[in-house]
Amino acid sequence: MCRKFVVYLVFFAAVISLLTGCKIALLVVEGGDLGSQSGRFACAQGDICIIEVNSTDFNDIFIADPGEGYVFSHWLSGENMLCGTTVGPRCTIDLRAFEGNELIEAFVASDITYYILPVFVAEEEPEPVGLSPELQAKYDSSCDRCHTNGAFGAPVIHDEAAWAPRLARGLDSLLNSVKSGRGAMPAGGDCGNCSDDDYRALINYMSGPAP
Repeated sequence: MCRKFVVYLVFFAAVISLLTGCKIALLVVEGGDLGSQSGRFACAQGDICIIEVNSTDFNDIFIADPGEGYVFSHWLSGENMLCGTTVGPRCTIDLRAFEGNELIEAFVASDITYYILPVFVAEEEPEPVGLSPELQAKYDSSCDRCHTNGAFGAPVIHDEAAWAPRLARGLDSLLNSVKSGRGAMPAGGDCGNCSDDDYRALINYMSGPAP
């Protein structure tokens, strides 16, 4: 990934070097787009978008917008990279408070190119929670008889909507209900050899998405 950024920067630097005056280059390697709150600037994946900065009146907020299947990770940092220390997908560049500042005035008058480059990464899909062979055997000999078909009003396995109000009471509360029995469910959920950790794992499995 870093090598890809370096290749892009070398190529873009060669192109931008043909221009004069202070510039900000918006770059997006992959995974999304980069725009600004004002709507004046927008740069799509794979494009190079050059902003001429002519005065200390320049100000805008740049927003990293991840594409489908991606999330914003960070702003690339390094020499001549702006926003590198900014946390979050919004980066503010505001020169208005620096009017008359010799350093900033020199920045505007220079022919240096500065870069803003958001880094997007592929969004990881959560892996469904499964059961070990030992826990599967315990589920089959106890929980299965009611939670598979909803017998006696039991919440059906992997029906997240049915489990939500029960989970809202807290896992410890659910554990106590299982151990003491509730409604038609016998004490211990009819699992005579289940430990507290077993019960927690079984509850997490039954209340979560199907594997």
